[in-house]
Amino acid sequence: MNIALDGTPVSDAPHTGIARYTEQLAAALAAAHPEARITLESRPQHAGILEGRWWSIGLPRRLQDIGAALFHGTDFAVPILGGTPSVVTVHDLSPLRAREWDMPVAALGVARRLPRAIRRAAAVITPSERVKEEVLSQFRMAREKTFVTPLAAAAAFYPRTPAAGDYVLYVGSGQRRKNLDFLVRVFSRVRSRFRKDRDIHLVVVGGGPQMALQSEVTQMLGVGDEDLAKLYSGAAAFVYPSLYEGFGLPVLEAMACGAPVITTRDTACGDLAGDAASLVEGGNEAQLEDALIAVLECPALATELRDKGLARANSFSWQRTAELTWAVYIAALRGPKAAL
Repeated sequence: MNIALDGTPVSDAPHTGIARYTEQLAAALAAAHPEARITLESRPQHAGILEGRWWSIGLPRRLQDIGAALFHGTDFAVPILGGTPSVVTVHDLSPLRAREWDMPVAALGVARRLPRAIRRAAAVITPSERVKEEVLSQFRMAREKTFVTPLAAAAAFYPRTPAAGDYVLYVGSGQRRKNLDFLVRVFSRVRSRFRKDRDIHLVVVGGGPQMALQSEVTQMLGVGDEDLAKLYSGAAAFVYPSLYEGFGLPVLEAMACGAPVITTRDTACGDLAGDAASLVEGGNEAQLEDALIAVLECPALATELRDKGLARANSFSWQRTAELTWAVYIAALRGPKAAL
């Protein structure tokens, strides 16, 4: 059986969390089901191929040529035409608030095509129960058509250094919903508290162009997995104050590397972390300040969070994600009345 996945996120630059999802899922599916043919089908990059033409003509024709039994849209989209059954992953519903959160223009395109993709897909995959309920609330669709397949940290993410460094780490974009400006404000006050005894810095992997103007912030771009794992492992604390996430993969990566994690309670990050992280309300500066000071001042608390985080991260695997995803494929191929 030939299963085709949308490989366009992998070929696009820069790499995103969706690209990591696509790569890791394809590899895990191939390892779990060597009898199947798992292919990545990417939209041609040359200017002569328009995106709409690819989804309506180019991709359906390609799927027919390779004899694909099913297409998995890993990036919110499935073919507009053609008879190949499809499954679509809805990572979150942030594109529906793209203007409010100053998201890239591409997010507006996702918002436009998402309702059609959900209607055409035989099954919808979400990374968390929270997103599943959002999708069911936002779109008129049968609950039995929607399935949850949690993500996992890649094999590269494991503890690399035994001792924590004097830096607080953030990994992610500078989008408004990520709440990075909020973290910088809180960190400035926390740093002032420790200034006489410890020279603590905030390390931002990613972020926006404004980060370069912050003297207490060290911004890093283009960091590979090996170096990122070392940064996670050596952090005195990993802080992810996002106001909205579909899953929160950086939280899981940080826990897998043994970093004490602080994240938001009222998001999918809180659901993911459970009691393995210090949880705060999104946008509550006093709570985040208190949580960060507690981790920095109390080695016992930091150790407890490291241990719980490692145990929590070990309960997720791409092998499990592949198993759950394969079950969705089989259900989609059997038809709307099939049950897992």
